[in-house]
Amino acid sequence: SPVTSYESDAFASFFKYVERQGLQLTMPVPGQTLALGSATVQFLTPLKEYENVNDASVILRVTYGQTSFVFAGDAESAAEKALRESGFDLSADVLKVGHHGSSTSSKRDFLQAVSPDYAVITCDYTESAGAPHDEVAARLEELEIPVLRTDLSGVLTLHTDGRDVSV
Repeated sequence: SPVTSYESDAFASFFKYVERQGLQLTMPVPGQTLALGSATVQFLTPLKEYENVNDASVILRVTYGQTSFVFAGDAESAAEKALRESGFDLSADVLKVGHHGSSTSSKRDFLQAVSPDYAVITCDYTESAGAPHDEVAARLEELEIPVLRTDLSGVLTLHTDGRDVSV
């Protein structure tokens, strides 16, 4: 189920701003799609209620032409497992790795289901969590998935013409 409250200043500010604008939040349901220009965005999660707030992250699959991208949010292994069992198409050219490369995410079965040409890890070398975790790096290497990291490369821009992806 979607997270509608969370103890953080950023979360509180977001809801306050939404209310000030007279807007109302709507939560997407798994399988729902929307058009984003010529691309299609499909909401894949959350599939059920989780005790861990990270597992309630929205996972998106964006398709443009013959290319696709999966954005895994902060989802951890329970959400990944439920998603693998959901029947949704998870294959993608690019995977934005879950939870900044934490060892609680990017389990082998999930990585194999997505089978990306590139894995992007958004992380900061100084993060106290030690992300990306050595376990995740080892899984990606073993599966021969090239890794792009913001802590090593800075801002990353991936382009697609609907057929190919370039970095």
